[in-house]
Amino acid sequence: MGTRIAAEGFTAPEQEAGNPCIASDLFSVGATLLFLLSRRSPFEFYTGPMGTGELDLEKLPKVTPKLAALIQRLLAENASDRPSSALEVKLALTACLDDY
Repeated sequence: MGTRIAAEGFTAPEQEAGNPCIASDLFSVGATLLFLLSRRSPFEFYTGPMGTGELDLEKLPKVTPKLAALIQRLLAENASDRPSSALEVKLALTACLDDY
């Protein structure tokens, strides 16, 4: 058994359950992005427990609908609903820059 180090609120539900995958890292990227944009815990944006319920991104000023949609996908409860790769996230983030 190894040592587990995780920041609460930045860990994907499947990783919490002991079944991490590539999409788990993308969830963490989404949580980090949310924190960087808001300087608030990702917990504060859920209508239910972290990783469940709806994300209320109305609290994020100056976030475009395109960027909000990407954050929604990154923080999807089911890993299969998240982007399929880091490259896909990079391209989506680059596309978001056009809005600023």
